[in-house]
Amino acid sequence: TGRMTSSIYSDSCFFDAPDPDMPVHSLQRYKDALHGLFDPKRSSFELIELRQVAPMAVIAQWRLEGALKLPWRPIIKPFTGCTLYEIDCESHLICRHTETWSTN
Repeated sequence: TGRMTSSIYSDSCFFDAPDPDMPVHSLQRYKDALHGLFDPKRSSFELIELRQVAPMAVIAQWRLEGALKLPWRPIIKPFTGCTLYEIDCESHLICRHTETWSTN
C-alpha cells in the first residue's frame, strides 16, 4: 500500500520479489518505488499470519489489493503473498526482505 515502518530496516537491506524492478539493494530505493506504486486511499493490506521460522527470521503471510498510481488507476485484484524477513544479529534490523506472491 506504500506504507512501511522504515526504522526496522537496515539502510542497506536487500529487497527481492517477483517484480521486474527487483532486486533492490537499498531501503531508500525500495521506499521510493513503493511510494509511487499504490494509491494508499484505494489500497488495503491484511496481515494473515506472522510466525518465527528461525532465531533471526520471521515469515508474514498477507493479502493485498488496491489501485496503482498510474493515470488510468488500474485495479489490482486481491492476492496473497509471503514475506521472509531476515534480521541481522548485530543491528537487530531487517537486512533481507524476500517476497513470494500468489500471482505473477
